[in-house]
This record gives sequence, structure tokens and C-alpha cells, in this order.
Amino acid sequence: MPTKPFGGFPSRKAYARQRYADGAQPADIAEEMGIGRGAVYNYIADKRDGTVRRQQVSEINEAFVPAAERRRMTVDTLKRKILLTIAREPVLIDNILDDGAGE
Repeated sequence: MPTKPFGGFPSRKAYARQRYADGAQPADIAEEMGIGRGAVYNYIADKRDGTVRRQQVSEINEAFVPAAERRRMTVDTLKRKILLTIAREPVLIDNILDDGAGE
């Protein structure tokens, strides 16, 4: 089945990918196209740079190693404990981010 042009692009997928590359948020793209966000995520899935994400996760994990070792737990366990603690105490989110959003 041939693809249909959309918004001056050869396909809906091409449109979504370009809008995403231009910095548009998936929710905004979905609204523009009249489709669900899930469809947009499917269109842009391989446009995201998985290598960068894996690198970021690796750097985050490495930063937690000393604290995890001191507590004799895995990095994943430490991250879960930290996130649960923060989630249960919203004031911690405000204190950590210090972005004024909790005011």
C-alpha cells in the first residue's frame, strides 16, 4: 500500500519525524496530525538516538556506583530506593530541582 503525502511531506511518518527533529513535542505533533501520541512515538521511534540514551544511562549508573558499593547494594536497587523516597516526599523533588514548580 503506497503512502499518502501529508503536510507537504511524502508521508505522515516523514512529517512526524521532521517535526520531531525540529524540536516539536510528540503530543503537539499528534494534535497537529489528528492522531494519538502512540502513533507519533511509532513514527519517530527509530529517529531517536538510542546510542546517546545508552551513553547517558551508563554515565548515570557509573555516578551511583560509589554510593551503591558503600551500602552493599546494586546500582539498580539504590536508584529504586532513591526514586521511591523522593516520590513519597514531594518536597524533596522541589528541593532537588529548585525550579519553583512546587510553589
